[in-house]
Amino acid sequence: MIGLMFLAGIVVWLVVAFRLSRRIPLWLNMTRFVKTTQFLLFPVLVVLPVADEIIGRWQFKRLCERENVVHLSDDWHKVRRARSIDSSSPEKLNWYSVRIHKQEIRYQDIDTGEIFFSFNVYHNYGGLLMDRMGLRLSGAPPSCWPDGALEMYKKINLDQLVREGERK
Repeated sequence: MIGLMFLAGIVVWLVVAFRLSRRIPLWLNMTRFVKTTQFLLFPVLVVLPVADEIIGRWQFKRLCERENVVHLSDDWHKVRRARSIDSSSPEKLNWYSVRIHKQEIRYQDIDTGEIFFSFNVYHNYGGLLMDRMGLRLSGAPPSCWPDGALEMYKKINLDQLVREGERK
């Protein structure tokens, strides 16, 4: 049923885009290049509702490639007890065409008070259709974790360090 509604929405939007592409040049009182403008306007109008998704996915991918790294201090092997430092609420990043939040994950050495392991996780909530109109069917937004974060968890035995920190 959802698939039929989705297809119906696409057909309706194609009809609307076709009619708008024919009428917009007339509303603007264009006298020259009317047919060319109508021809070029149609694909622009068809893509317009998902343009922020397309641009936003590209921006999100570049952000993940550029910013998503694991920071591990040189003296991590000296840590005996650790605790997770909860960041307040995820920070909304501006200047992106879609809503993206940054969540800081940090672990502190209880004995020294130093942050020895940290990284950022980015959450992409999507653009107009996926986020604002609720068309995301998967539930949770796509997230970007650093490559190797899980391997670092295992390498430094973080679960055991946190358990030791909770015990004492």
